[in-house]
Amino acid sequence: MAPGKRTELSAITAEWLLRNLQRVPKLLSWLITGQFHRAFSATKPYLQRLFRAGWRSSPPLAGVKTEQPEAREEETSIELVDASEVGRIGSEDASDITVIMPCIDAKAGGDTAKLLASRAGVACRIIVVMDGDRQGFVKTLNQTAERISSRYLVYVAQDAYPGRRWLRDAYDALEKTNKGLLGFNDGKWKGRIAAFGMVRVDWARHIYGGPVFCPAYKSHFADTELTVIARALDAYLYDADCVLVEYDPDKEAKRADLEDRDLFKRRFATGFDGKVSLKPLIELAEEYKVSKFRTATRHP
Repeated sequence: MAPGKRTELSAITAEWLLRNLQRVPKLLSWLITGQFHRAFSATKPYLQRLFRAGWRSSPPLAGVKTEQPEAREEETSIELVDASEVGRIGSEDASDITVIMPCIDAKAGGDTAKLLASRAGVACRIIVVMDGDRQGFVKTLNQTAERISSRYLVYVAQDAYPGRRWLRDAYDALEKTNKGLLGFNDGKWKGRIAAFGMVRVDWARHIYGGPVFCPAYKSHFADTELTVIARALDAYLYDADCVLVEYDPDKEAKRADLEDRDLFKRRFATGFDGKVSLKPLIELAEEYKVSKFRTATRHP
């Protein structure tokens, strides 16, 4: 085995052990009790990456294409749950990627989930969460995110329409750049806001101490805040080739929640409770229509 190949495989193994050390006793318990399917599901993402690394490192045979095969739709699981029952969601993810879709229309959410799966280009787990009580996109997303243990999380709404390989390309981009947040090309914001985004879960949870979005918001501007923080920390990536369009014919007639908008401006002015320095935010203020700062409240 070539030295470069051994190094990459060793790095993947070390990363998996570091991220999953607390799972080792559980894996051993499953193996001892004959629960081989659960053990395999928990280690499947690691095995897939290990196989891909070995495949990439091997010299191609003459006349044989080395491009990885597209994921089949059946490799992606789609779950429909009610927001009041997200506590029942299992956390042993069989994929590196979990897509969470809070929605208010079960049929629309289910149809969108099937389309997302068919065009993803990579295996993933899709969880459609019905917000029947209208508790809001942010709370529903955060509650569901608490239950997953995948490396990447995609937040999306029921009005999303994917381009081909939308998820495969986003996954590859984040793997290469090690950024914390990727903003999809949604056909509207051109990267200024990651209205649909893919986050590195460890990075996102570090920002707020657990939640993916700031829990103070209800339905709007949480994605804007996360985008601004990522930009200020040089952890943001916008890739126009990663297409996830927001398709809502009535969108232009809708208005953002005014309380959420005012909250965003107040938090912006304080560096989002000191999470980022005000210096990079001053350069972004005009772009995000924040006109005043409490400059005395400067945080390092």
